[in-house]
This record gives sequence, structure tokens and C-alpha cells, in this order.
Amino acid sequence: MTDAHPELVHLLENLRSEGTFQSHGSFTLDLVHAREKLKKFQLLDPYHYVLPLVSAVVLGGGSTLRCRVGPARFAMEFDGTPFTVEELEGMFSVLLVGSSPVAQRRVAELAVGINAALSLSPRQVSLVSVHPDQVVKATFTARKQQVETAPPPEKAQPWTRIEVQHAGMRALWRKTQRDAPEVLALHQRCRLANLELTVNDLSFPPQIGWENHSCLVASYLRAGEARKGCEITIGKLTSRVDPPRTDVTSGPYSAVVTLGGEAPQELVFVHHGLIFRRPDLSLGPATRAAIWAPELRRNLSHTELVQDESFELIVEQLKLEIFRMLTVLEGRFAELPDPDRQEAVDCLQRLVGFRLQHDEVLQALKLARLLVRARPAGSLPALLDDYVVALIEQRDPRKNDPAAVQLRLEQTLGALARAHGLELKRIVLGARDDSAVSRFTFDGPFPRVETLLNRLLATEEQLFGLAHEHVQARMQSMVTVFGTKRPARARELKIALNELQRPMELALESQARYHGKQLSKVSLRD
Repeated sequence: MTDAHPELVHLLENLRSEGTFQSHGSFTLDLVHAREKLKKFQLLDPYHYVLPLVSAVVLGGGSTLRCRVGPARFAMEFDGTPFTVEELEGMFSVLLVGSSPVAQRRVAELAVGINAALSLSPRQVSLVSVHPDQVVKATFTARKQQVETAPPPEKAQPWTRIEVQHAGMRALWRKTQRDAPEVLALHQRCRLANLELTVNDLSFPPQIGWENHSCLVASYLRAGEARKGCEITIGKLTSRVDPPRTDVTSGPYSAVVTLGGEAPQELVFVHHGLIFRRPDLSLGPATRAAIWAPELRRNLSHTELVQDESFELIVEQLKLEIFRMLTVLEGRFAELPDPDRQEAVDCLQRLVGFRLQHDEVLQALKLARLLVRARPAGSLPALLDDYVVALIEQRDPRKNDPAAVQLRLEQTLGALARAHGLELKRIVLGARDDSAVSRFTFDGPFPRVETLLNRLLATEEQLFGLAHEHVQARMQSMVTVFGTKRPARARELKIALNELQRPMELALESQARYHGKQLSKVSLRD
């Protein structure tokens, strides 16, 4: 109960008066009352009822799932632990409690799937679970739930069958569809489950697509101890620089990571057999990862994984693995054929930033200069890499001539300005300031200025990270430049700045309160 969602806790309190308490401390709910209360927690697409049912199969230890699809029905048969009378009678209660044991999570997934299927107004949903000593049968309609038992057949093996029988206009609509929506959901979301999956006797082999493309470097990361749900299910990876690396993770998850290649970048989590794609959490260009992490949690609508501390820890460990792979790529860089070397240059840009952010200034500078030499002379990527070298040289502890450093920085910015058809202008400040953001601006057509500023921001963010003062100064200057001509972009940058600066303000406010003071904000423009 302590890890339940606050909305569920509130809902649970409302339902206690409508439930019947059992001796072991749980309670059962009337089907009609339960479904009415659970409306706000239903799946966004009711035809995705098949997805939590697949999760129930995985959590029950199933290895085989056979689906049959017809114009007015969808049926699935699977092995694994069969459901008991007590589980079926109290499954909506288990869903609301949100308990952590695997057996209860399996019943909760079943309840989510049955509840979503009932929202389609089927003729009925039926479930048959065969035990060695009995057969448990359950039928569900919009207003009725019935569970009964029967003697088992001879030499019965444990298995379960769930069937949804559609009715009326829903069944007629199904007949006009080329592909049943349940099949599309299985194809898009269940291809990495550790199951032998077939639909109408056609096999759905485990695959995601990009594992069959060659890459520069690859890694297999396996969970340190055998754990259900951590099995890597995709096929053999092909890397052009050394065989794929194999290592053990420090948490309850497994992963495969590839770097380079033509496949698009992608981050995919597999949770109890279901794929959750996270395009907003890119690990960098030409980087792909698939992670099997059964201990993560889903949100109430089962559409996303909860981005909690465990989630963030996995992402951070993946980033560390990627930079280990980049280090391998750097060591083999001189031996690569020219096409692979040009591809590796784009990947290694991230390693420069990683080293700089970890105070490895000299190593970052050495690699940045190597990348400049590897680029076609005078190309825009070469000019941007040269700007990176100039920025790092400002932090080189061996440099003792600030004027020479500033001249070098001005020259690189001037070259970038000319490449964009712009003119570099110096801002006279009254006091000395060594910031490239504060001392220079660009004159010329606004669309070209916008393009260059966006490229500089992307380069500086990759080099220093969003939290760095240089990057925030660049964002603030862009807010001023974009103010009237690109108001939407200016607002976006303001929001990002507020989110970045708020933790620092909270820390300062806490210190001020500790000393009995009040924090005041001062505008430098006043």
C-alpha cells in the first residue's frame, strides 16, 4: 500500500464501504461497482486489452502463447500458472491494492485486460484455467461475473484460455478490417516478449528491427543474477569494430546497446513482455538500446513507465556504457576504413563533452583536435568542431595568454558567421568579460542568425551539458534575439531556463532561511 498511486489510495478508501472484507485482510468488489470506479484508470485504447493479458502470461511463467482471431472473436491459449477461483473472484480488488508480489501483479494485469475488454460491450468474456485437480471457469459481461469449477480431463496439463466474443455493430465493423486491432497491438508491442507467440498459426518471432543492421560497436549487458523478465530475446548483433562486448549490470535489468549504423536512434524498454518506446530519452545520434527491466512500474493508464529513481538509474548506467563503447571506438579510430571513420567522427563528438564534464580537459582537447583533422577542410562540421576546440582551449590549464585565447575564439566564430552569410560583431562591455556569448553577436538576415544560434546551442549543450552557465547564457541571449520574431521558440527557451535555475534557487532560499534572511532577485538590466 505504501507505494500505491495517491489517486488509487483515495479511490480505495471510497471503495471500502462497497467491498466485502475477507479474513486475510483483502476485500472483494461487486463487478458493476468496480468497473464504474475504474473508468478513470482504463486503457486509452480499449482494443489494447490484449496487452495486459500478455503481461499476465509472462508474469505467470508462460512460454507459449497461441492466439486465434476471427471476425467476431479473439482467443488466446497459453501455458504457465493457471488462475484459481480466489484470484478470479477478487481480481478487481488486487488491481486496486497495487500489491508488489508477482502473483498479485499477474492477477492485476488480468483485471486490467478484462476490464478494458468489457468496455467494448462484448457478448461475453470467458476464461478457462485447467489445473491438475480441477478446471476453473469464469464468464464476464458488463453486469455479471460468474466463477465455477468442474472436474479436470484425464492427464490434464496446466493451461488457460481467454476468449472475447464481440457482438452487434462491433462484430460487423471487425469484418470490414483487414487487420484486427488486437493483432496490430501484438505486432507493435509484444515482439520482444520471452514467448513463443503465434497468431492464427503464424509465428511472431522476437525482433525489433534494428538488431539486424550492422553497427560500429555493440554491447550485451546481462542482469547479474537470473531474474524472470530480464531475458534478452533479440538475435545476434553484428558490429564492425571488435565483437560485441559482454558485461553484467549492477541492477535487475538486461540490455543491448548499439552505436553507429543506418538504423534510426531509439530507446526501448521491455516490461513484462510489452514494448515501451521512449523517443524523448535519446541516448544520442545513431544510438539504440533495448532494456528488459521487470522491476519498473507503469502509470495508471498503462501507457508509459513511471520515470522514478530506478528508471533514471538505468538510463544513467546506459550512458556510462555508451561512453565505454565510445572509448573503444576512439582506440580503434586510426585503423578504421574511411567510410567507418567518417561515421565514427559523429559518434565521438559526445565523448569530447563527456570528458570535459568530468574535468578531463586535456583528453577532451586532444580528441576534439583529432575530429577537426578528420573532417573535410572548411566544411560546416569542421568549423563547428574547431569552435569546440577554441572553447576547450579557454579551459586548458597550460594556456597563460588570455588575449591569444580570445583571438582564437573570435576567429572561429567569424568563420562560422561567414559560412552562414553573416557578419560577426563585437559587443563593447565596459568591463572585461571572457564569455563568447557576451562579447559577440551576428548581423544579417534573421533566418540565418536563427540557424547559426541553434547550431551553437546544440554544440555547446553537447559539450558542457544543459546546467552549465555558458549554455544558459546562450539560451538567455537567444530569448532576447527570438523575442518578437520567434515568440514560440523564445517561450520554450524561457521554460527550459526556469526549470534549470529552479533547483539552484531552492537551495539558495533554504540557505537564506537557515540564516534568518530572505532571498531577493536582482535584474542585471536595472
